[in-house]
Amino acid sequence: FSASPSSVNASGNTVISLNAQGLATGTTYYFKAVATSSVGTTSGDILSFTTLAPPTVTRSLESNVTSLAAQLNGSVNPQGSTTSVSFCLGTISNLSGCTVYNANESPLIASNSAFNVTANIGSLQALTTYYYNITATNTNGSSSTSIYSFTTQALPLNVTTQNGGLPPGTVGVAYSTSLVAAGGSEPYSWEIATGSLPGGLNLNLRNGVISGTPTSAGNYTF
Repeated sequence: FSASPSSVNASGNTVISLNAQGLATGTTYYFKAVATSSVGTTSGDILSFTTLAPPTVTRSLESNVTSLAAQLNGSVNPQGSTTSVSFCLGTISNLSGCTVYNANESPLIASNSAFNVTANIGSLQALTTYYYNITATNTNGSSSTSIYSFTTQALPLNVTTQNGGLPPGTVGVAYSTSLVAAGGSEPYSWEIATGSLPGGLNLNLRNGVISGTPTSAGNYTF
């Protein structure tokens, strides 16, 4: 490479420089100045410098995933510059239209050590697959992880009756009422786990309807 200026006067000291382009980030380069004249060639000492690098960012496994919330985790090395960190979360696999959440620890201080970063996400939908990545940005550039995914859990299964309680039945009179399920994972199936229905009544195992005509009076627990 030719320095600027590329030639100097025969006497006195002259400051020279080189504007190096196309260097790789985070790389150490070594250099020396070489001067040539009619009386010979002289080299300076070998010196070095390291180009600045964008932050490095990695993802760690999600934690505390429930039906409605999750904690996203990662690790970021700021590479010596103050760094902002964010998580982009959505239900589309390419993250189109995703929602951006700043990491709890953002911004990170200028350091060359890695920091754990987290985001506590709430108001999620049960049994839904979410996609996300992590992005770290500073004056040296920006870095992002690949896109990862997790699926929220089902809501707790809850069984109730159609009208808040089982209506009483009468012997010899047709009877019908429905059990109602919420949460868990559909489709639902039904069975009598303990106890028994009154004689003449049956439980539909597909839709939770108790129906039939009672044949005997009494109190029944199931």
